[in-house]
Amino acid sequence: MIHSIIVESTGLQPLTLILAKPEQSLGLAVISVGELGPGSADVKETEWATIDGSTLGSVRRGSRVIPIELQFVAYKRNVSIADVRRTTYKYFQLGKKIKLTFCNTSSFGKETKYWIEGVVTMNNPNIWSNEEGTSIEVTCGDPYFKDSEETDGSFSEIIQWFRFGIPEEPTYPDGVSNATYKTATGWLPDMDLPFKMVSTVKTDELGNTFTVDEFLLDAPVSERINYALKRVIVSSTVTIGCIFKFETTGPVVNPVIYNLTTGDIMRFNHTFSTGEKMIIDTRKGYKSIRSLDGKNTNLLNYLDIKTAQWITLVNGENVLGLYCDDGFENVELSYNIRPIYQGI
Repeated sequence: MIHSIIVESTGLQPLTLILAKPEQSLGLAVISVGELGPGSADVKETEWATIDGSTLGSVRRGSRVIPIELQFVAYKRNVSIADVRRTTYKYFQLGKKIKLTFCNTSSFGKETKYWIEGVVTMNNPNIWSNEEGTSIEVTCGDPYFKDSEETDGSFSEIIQWFRFGIPEEPTYPDGVSNATYKTATGWLPDMDLPFKMVSTVKTDELGNTFTVDEFLLDAPVSERINYALKRVIVSSTVTIGCIFKFETTGPVVNPVIYNLTTGDIMRFNHTFSTGEKMIIDTRKGYKSIRSLDGKNTNLLNYLDIKTAQWITLVNGENVLGLYCDDGFENVELSYNIRPIYQGI
């Protein structure tokens, strides 16, 4: 159950509201807190004149408004109800951004914390009352609760395998020299295989000469590929993004980051030089690719926009991967994941 709420506001010490213990909460007794569940969503519908019902379109969750009911308690000598009331004016100042952290302890003793940020949009005390208190509302533009614990990791396991470029039944270009035959390679990036047409003069048993045109592969039949996989377990009630930190210790050509579980892939058409660093943020509302050179340069132009899908993570197991056309051993890639929840 939720046993306390931590209120954080810029310039003030954190205020911990302990349920049923106003004497330890500067005289503020929490009566109720609402809108802590998934809530409701807005649905766009299209109605048709010829059929009953409607066609459902997009479904979205709007902002979250958290109502908090507090009662004032004179918890020690020389502290009046008015003093307690004025405490709320400091911590729940209209228009000020605050952070609410909800502390929960399960029946097995496990401690979990979930936080959300918002702006105070109401602080309405009932001053002339036998049980004086106040009604507070905090409006949260981002309606989701964040886990206080993050998951950090890196791609350290290198896997080697051989990729063969010729399929069992190749389809050659129809009469075009120097054509390119493209073969699918599953979840790894497509590999272009160059073919060339070679004309050979041959002689049959009767001594007649003739010319034979053949398409020959102008590339190795196979190549060794280095890539890395990382299995990540995510506990989140909604699909989330994450933050990647990409660094190079040498030249790197066209790196690719992907999620085997969701099929998302981010391909970078760029040759990175030694010492380049960038941050790739795939979280909703924060999507960006920027340099870590102190200038915070926008590097979105490195991304292959035509094929790119921002990396997302689903609840449960996700298999993240890294691949490069060249210079794989020069890449250092780490990630940061923070689960989010529709409710607590």
